[in-house]
Amino acid sequence: MAMTRHEKFNSDFTLDLIETPLLVDNDSNCSIGLIADIQHADVNDELTFDKLRTRYYRNSLVLTREAVEHLKRNGKPDYMIQLGDIIDARSMKANSAPSAMQSVLNELNKINETSDAKHAQLVHIWGNHDLSCFSRDELTMSELNSAKLFNKSVAQSANYFAIDLTSSIRLIGLDFFEFALIGYKPGDEVYEKASEYVAKSQSHPDARISGPVRLEKMNGQPSGKQLKWLEDQLNECERENKRAILLGHVQLIDDKNKYMAWN
Repeated sequence: MAMTRHEKFNSDFTLDLIETPLLVDNDSNCSIGLIADIQHADVNDELTFDKLRTRYYRNSLVLTREAVEHLKRNGKPDYMIQLGDIIDARSMKANSAPSAMQSVLNELNKINETSDAKHAQLVHIWGNHDLSCFSRDELTMSELNSAKLFNKSVAQSANYFAIDLTSSIRLIGLDFFEFALIGYKPGDEVYEKASEYVAKSQSHPDARISGPVRLEKMNGQPSGKQLKWLEDQLNECERENKRAILLGHVQLIDDKNKYMAWN
């Protein structure tokens, strides 16, 4: 069963807190808390690109604090998952990306500042704003690299991993920017190959491949190695009769949205 609670916090934004008790057959319970697109920046409020609404960059820290307090009051989850874009790209322009990221992490880590002994494990997915502010090398060395905890074999270069939440539920976190432009520098092997891929795909006669919306610079895709790893994970789940939950910052299903994987 799953419950979605819509909470109105201290701004014009509505934060969807998904409180999901997971129970399969006679398995043990597991709860997860999800928070996405915090996009904090220590900069003044600004209108969005379309000039239709205002972005409250500093207030995102207040919303994060209130979300964490909500989860603490309503039963600390076993896992608290941050789904990417922990800071906004404007943090880079303001030369404050490291301090902005640390400010949000400080708020998220307060999930475990309670008197009970239960520990909520923080799990992080990378988003396009994160990779607009930091290189992949910087992110792999940061607290945002959950592969260091759950998939050490790839942790030096990527952030994808699998966690068995219960004996019958596996959570799979994906790195949608392993093959991308953002996070790499011109001259890097991956950057040059990604540039070539985008240019070639944009000239392809098949509209599903060549659509300029899909091949936005902000998007990317898992590497072939990661896709083979994912296939192995899903095959193992099928053999062991486990359910799989896939998490990532970029959507998989083609609905003409510009925020989706290249492949």
